[in-house]
Amino acid sequence: MPLRDDPAVRSDHDGTHRYFAARGGVYSDVAGAGKPHDTETPYIRNFFGFLGMSEVQFVHAEGLAISEASKEQAIARAHAQIDRLAPAQLAAA
Repeated sequence: MPLRDDPAVRSDHDGTHRYFAARGGVYSDVAGAGKPHDTETPYIRNFFGFLGMSEVQFVHAEGLAISEASKEQAIARAHAQIDRLAPAQLAAA
């Protein structure tokens, strides 16, 4: 599947790309840089950089396999982050 058609990647008109991922465990930190066991974030950041995409924002729903409460909190945090990142045009749609 071409990258532009991948549902996990969204691009904005300003050149910012957003990557959405769900994880059973918790691998990122608050700054989004990733913990030592986070192999996905640096890999995706480097891959996108190779393709010339330097502005990449990550939205992770993490801790989905820990407990039902953790799952609900993770989904709520991801939704809140998406709301902050979404352009006004998408929010109104």
